[in-house]
Amino acid sequence: LPQICMVGHSNVGKSSLINALVFGKEIARPSKEPGRTRHLFVFDLGDEMSLVDLPGYGFAKVAPSLRDQWIKLTQGYLDVSTSLKRVVCVIDSKGGISKEDLALWDRVQGAGRELMVVMTKVDLCHAVDLHENVTELIAALQPLDKDLVWPWVHAVSAEHDLGMRELRASLAVESIGGRMLARAMARREAEAIRAGEAGARALASSPRASTENQAYRGGGRRSVRKFASAASSPFMFNIFAPDLNFHAHSDLQRQMSESRSLAPNQ
Repeated sequence: LPQICMVGHSNVGKSSLINALVFGKEIARPSKEPGRTRHLFVFDLGDEMSLVDLPGYGFAKVAPSLRDQWIKLTQGYLDVSTSLKRVVCVIDSKGGISKEDLALWDRVQGAGRELMVVMTKVDLCHAVDLHENVTELIAALQPLDKDLVWPWVHAVSAEHDLGMRELRASLAVESIGGRMLARAMARREAEAIRAGEAGARALASSPRASTENQAYRGGGRRSVRKFASAASSPFMFNIFAPDLNFHAHSDLQRQMSESRSLAPNQ
């Protein structure tokens, strides 16, 4: 099965995020004790994909020798896994990025794996702090190989189910069903482009080429436009087109406020 691994600072909310991805089922046991995850835990999601929980780094109160073993375990997995499709770096939105996060990004890039960044606990983060941390995060991602970076930072709250729908959709791209759909869409896009080019050549000598025919020529890119429009969520920040994030912070705070106001009545 395709695998997506979750890794991040100890006590960053990784287990709660995994449970929220499966709609609250407690498959990963959260703990207030940093460093509880000490092995690779694999959670198979039906026959579609697997989530892999890697040991955290940073705060874990363990011997340096054990910490080195965790680093080797993580690096070995990144280097040799044949099923790994994406590495999700989980970051606490209140604390922002750390030097350990940056070191992880280098290891992920060095292994030729795709990196995705998810910011957790946004419901606990003040709007100003969130804006500063997202801006710093996007700036830190700029030097990385764009072909190996998922182009959106996801902001989520596992507690209030904020941004989880968008995150599930992004991760589903790597599932068996998602990859089959992507291949089918790619074939349709290629066929539409070829048909459009053939039609354009046939009409090249005619001044009556309609706007409808011109629109059809670009029909192979409908799937890309559709996904781009779906990615206008306030819980997703575009890494390589930061101007698109202008209204995202205020929209995110508004939705979080609405969620808190509705919570007592649910």
